Amino acid sequence: MATQNKEPAKTSRSIGPNEKAVRAHLKFLEVSDATDARGRLAITLAKTLDNDAGMATAAVSRELRATLAELEGRDGRENDELAKLISELSAPMGDATNVAPHTRWESRGD
Repeated sequence: MATQNKEPAKTSRSIGPNEKAVRAHLKFLEVSDATDARGRLAITLAKTLDNDAGMATAAVSRELRATLAELEGRDGRENDELAKLISELSAPMGDATNVAPHTRWESRGD
């Protein structure tokens, strides 16, 4: 009795909306994701957004926007107000340096 070598069934992966849009844009720009590292990076970033980047969503979005701008031959700074807002929203949440010293309430022993 001969045994058959069955290949594992290929599962089709659904393409998310960001990846679909980026692939269409790369095609429009005539950029190959197979030969251009920036094209591959754009696809990877889009997939990350489609798969829920969690706390890194803003950073991944900025990187994707900058990558696409670079591919388009732009510097990615058309909307300085938006860039300013994003940088303010994603600023680190550390100790403030320009804050008045904390005022302590002391017991007077009345």
